[in-house]
Amino acid sequence: MIKFITFLFSIALALQLNAQEVSAFLNYEEIRIGEQSIIEWELRCPAASKNIQLPAFGDTISKFIDVIDLSEIDTTYDQEDIEVKIFRQRIVITSWDSGFHAIPPFVFMVDEKEYKTAPLLLTVNTVELSEEQDIKDIKTIIDEPFSLWAWIKVNVWTIVLISLGLIALSIALYFYLKYLKRPKAKPSIFIPKESADQLAIKQLENLKSKKLWQSGNVKGYHVELSHILREYIEYRYQFRALELTREEILAIMSRIAQLNKELTNALDQYLSLSDMAKFAKVQPLASENESALHFAFRFVEETKFVEDAAQEFSETATATQKEKEDQNA
Repeated sequence: MIKFITFLFSIALALQLNAQEVSAFLNYEEIRIGEQSIIEWELRCPAASKNIQLPAFGDTISKFIDVIDLSEIDTTYDQEDIEVKIFRQRIVITSWDSGFHAIPPFVFMVDEKEYKTAPLLLTVNTVELSEEQDIKDIKTIIDEPFSLWAWIKVNVWTIVLISLGLIALSIALYFYLKYLKRPKAKPSIFIPKESADQLAIKQLENLKSKKLWQSGNVKGYHVELSHILREYIEYRYQFRALELTREEILAIMSRIAQLNKELTNALDQYLSLSDMAKFAKVQPLASENESALHFAFRFVEETKFVEDAAQEFSETATATQKEKEDQNA
């Protein structure tokens, strides 16, 4: 009976050991300095285990062994026994010191029980060199024959970019030189077939007949009246009065036109009134609307160009003088 109980206990102990096993091995136990080897460890434990602690690794395993790479921990189940869970990991190592380097056991904890792998031994040999042998490269230099097509394939983008750059530069240079040779158009002011004063008087008469402000369109009345007067100034004095402000017009007029002070002040007052009517929505009085039109007629009349009249007076005076000379003769 005692032998039978001992046999059952031995079987249970063997099953327990098989259910929880740890192992580790080196794929190369002997390497040369700088070469690599791989440690593979494995843990087999019951799938129902709740508290499992696996070994963690840093940059080194020991003073003489460096860790090059760590794989992810692979977790699977035993194909023959689904109740057994398997953990695996690969560790790539190397060493830069020759000799025999011990790899300490890896420690695992399963349900507060500790399990260790067997220690491993890594042998690291030096590279044998002959004292008489010269130092040389690992591989000799291979001479490659020059290939134009290979050079083009390597430098194709450089060639394309340089070509496109030269084309773009040539086009830009062409248009730049063409622009320089083209005569620049000088700004000109339209000169009507009629004299400036004749055109202005005709437009003022037409505005008067429309009776805009009398019908309530005060803003339209001053917009048109201001345009006629500014256009007259532009044609008469040859500067772009339609594009300038009141202050700019008066500043230019003070330099190029010989206007008396009273006429200059009247022009300033009207331009100011028209600006307020057009932009500030001011409603001038009926008398102011009437006075503005009278001023426009007066301004045109007093500033019109009189070269023809002066020439006619000169010709009349010359004819009279000639008649007197004939009578005396």
